[in-house]
Amino acid sequence: MPPPPLGSTPSSSPKFAPSSCPSQTCTHLKRQQLANLHVVGIAGAGCEHALSYGADEIIDYRYHSPDSLAAAIMLSGRGRIRHVFDCISEGGTLGSLEPISTALKARGGKVTYVLTYSPAELAKVPKNVEMIRTLVGTAHNGDEEFAREWFARLGIWMEEGKFRGQKVTVVSGGLGGVEEGLRRLKEGKVSCEKLVYSIAETEGIAA
Repeated sequence: MPPPPLGSTPSSSPKFAPSSCPSQTCTHLKRQQLANLHVVGIAGAGCEHALSYGADEIIDYRYHSPDSLAAAIMLSGRGRIRHVFDCISEGGTLGSLEPISTALKARGGKVTYVLTYSPAELAKVPKNVEMIRTLVGTAHNGDEEFAREWFARLGIWMEEGKFRGQKVTVVSGGLGGVEEGLRRLKEGKVSCEKLVYSIAETEGIAA
């Protein structure tokens, strides 16, 4: 039997369920918390980490099949999940389109995703589930006003401690260390952290 979701008892506030909680999602968890949303996250090894960033409930996908994950999403937040941020958006991932659309089918809702789903995948989504793709590029084409306001406020919120960044791990060797970073990712050794590289450490680059 899958364990119950981690976290507190759902409140009566609006509900938001990000489909998963990799490192880039923790900023979104804080944003949703500030907006007085009840946040249900889906994570694996980073469950406790996601809770520390403000998720109210966490569903551990490692204990689920796509069908049981959809059922767990439907039961979370007292069955009132209506909005999903899918930060994975890849076929074959448990936190992706099939369980999300199944969970939202009964009541309808909206899904924001970041990568590209195929037309065949999108055609399977129930008509009452609205799919909206979020791209950084829309800050320069269509969402300029929102992006201007958002980034102006983000720095202030960071200074005030309302947002906090992820743990940063510096991989030695500058750009020569990229292969090592990719190896760690491939072997599943990177969790709840960002790998960064100092270009000045790259062999052959003058200081």
